[in-house]
Amino acid sequence: MIEIYLFLLVSGISFVLGTILHELGHVLFCHLTGVEVIGVSYFNLDEDAEADGFVIHEPPQTFLQSLLITIGPFFTVGGVLLLIVIFLINNPQWLFSDSFLIMAIVMGFGISMFPSTHDVNNLIEFITTNCKFSIRNLHIWLFFLFAYLLKICSYFYVKLMIFIAGFIVLISMFSV
Repeated sequence: MIEIYLFLLVSGISFVLGTILHELGHVLFCHLTGVEVIGVSYFNLDEDAEADGFVIHEPPQTFLQSLLITIGPFFTVGGVLLLIVIFLINNPQWLFSDSFLIMAIVMGFGISMFPSTHDVNNLIEFITTNCKFSIRNLHIWLFFLFAYLLKICSYFYVKLMIFIAGFIVLISMFSV
């Protein structure tokens, strides 16, 4: 039974750290693309808040700025997940001895890796308001389709992670 609480604690801590890294991804790419950051909340404990964290920034001027700011969390959270994988490859004994905790860590960070619905909506809004549909902008409009696919995947990925976590907790409860 203690494994359930340990799993929930570790995945919760990983989610908080993942959310902080998610917002850092947006901030990092705002700075790299020259978009001014106005305000940041790396993690919000207010239960009435619309988001776990957020970054307020000046509107991007180009499609590339908007795209990079949107997908920034892939690089920051994904980078941490890559470091975890490298660590596990070099220390396989951790993978087999503490696989339950490793799964909790990966799930906690994994939920935070995808851009939020709000992030993707910002990219979609940028494309629809700033990019006239033409052959010259066809690549941008292909990203419009990609953005909708990303929105759908993000929604189902988070739901899948929550389902897997719940399933693990249920299995653990009945195996005691």
